[in-house]
Amino acid sequence: LIISVLISALIAPVFFFVDGTTGIIMGVILWGIGMGAQESILKAVISMMVSKEKRATAYGVFYTVFGSAWFLGSVAIGWLYGFNILYVVIFSTLMELLAGAFLIIYRRKIGATNLKEV
Repeated sequence: LIISVLISALIAPVFFFVDGTTGIIMGVILWGIGMGAQESILKAVISMMVSKEKRATAYGVFYTVFGSAWFLGSVAIGWLYGFNILYVVIFSTLMELLAGAFLIIYRRKIGATNLKEV
């Protein structure tokens, strides 16, 4: 998951700073890798962390937060785009790197703890 987040951090710089069709193709490939890995891994992680009885609620809460964050990020990107596309790239890259840092810290804190009781 951490690797896919770090790969995703490259999407905006590649998409906006590599010229022409090459940048678009490379950006879409990186986006596909990041989304594909994150979507599948996140579902698996939730299923491992939460008991079977609470799994539907956990998915609901997760995707509510995920969707809300995606919406707010899109609003921020749209607003930043009005100023300068460089701000969009910086914001997107910074958010992905912060997500990667959060995952690394979270992984260390959790360790081998069994979260099935959550």
